Amino acid sequence: MRRIAIRTIIETWKAKGENLSATARELGIDRRTVKRWVDRGRQPWGYVRWKGVERRSTAPKRPRRALVGEAALWVRRLRERTGFCREKLAVIAQREGVKASASTIHRYLLRKGLIRPSTKRRRPRYQNGMVMRPSNCPGLGYLQMDVKYVTPELSGLPYTCYLYAALDISTRYKVGLILPKVDESSALLALYHATGNLPFPVCYVQTDNGLEFQRRFHAKCQEIGVEHFYIHKSSPNENAVVERSFRTDEEEFFFWLENPPRDYGQLNSWYQSFLYTYNNIRPHMGINMLTPKEAISLYLKS
Repeated sequence: MRRIAIRTIIETWKAKGENLSATARELGIDRRTVKRWVDRGRQPWGYVRWKGVERRSTAPKRPRRALVGEAALWVRRLRERTGFCREKLAVIAQREGVKASASTIHRYLLRKGLIRPSTKRRRPRYQNGMVMRPSNCPGLGYLQMDVKYVTPELSGLPYTCYLYAALDISTRYKVGLILPKVDESSALLALYHATGNLPFPVCYVQTDNGLEFQRRFHAKCQEIGVEHFYIHKSSPNENAVVERSFRTDEEEFFFWLENPPRDYGQLNSWYQSFLYTYNNIRPHMGINMLTPKEAISLYLKS
């Protein structure tokens, strides 16, 4: 498309009685282009002239490479040695007398290929990435397992005890034990309880990276033929189903305790009665208002 001279645009605009649309039709250009040049040529007293009105360069602004020579080499070596971000590198550079802003350092690192491609969420390099959620769960026997700290404020006991819960991802069927310690022995006891009390075989257990789910627990899962996978560190949302069930435990069980139990054993007995209601009577919104027991029956029929 040919470029119309600024003089031609303004003179045509005057000849057309200062009509923007008529000028645009006459010259075959956009009305906004005519208005832009008229506005640029307008003087403080109202007269519009074309002399002195110049086009502005549309070439991309390429900043001068301010980081070169010894300063660039120093920044590169520091980045490779420490992995610091641009802001930290800029602060250290200032302390050492190197004149370079964070944006300058970022452009230099980008040019040298020293910035890793950004991802939504970083993951540990050697952690397994198999995370089971309701959206990708293939059927029965896939559990999320976790521990909830039952503080004196929740239970009425003078000490903290621990709720070990295992929940089937597809049907929300839940089993659990309240125990006095948080360690691998207690986690193994909860695993035995889960595999012995669930109405279907367990093939997969997903836990966080807590100390109670480490070497002994992992070895026992392998021994009994159950796959054990860890969620990514600092990502409790990956165990969201069992985490959400702990909120239900608070709102529908612990908050309704009228009298404190004698000990954790009595509290556990009360909790087992609550789990019967949870699994057999209570409708769950996450499974279309079915009870977990009804959801299991539908899975077995399909």
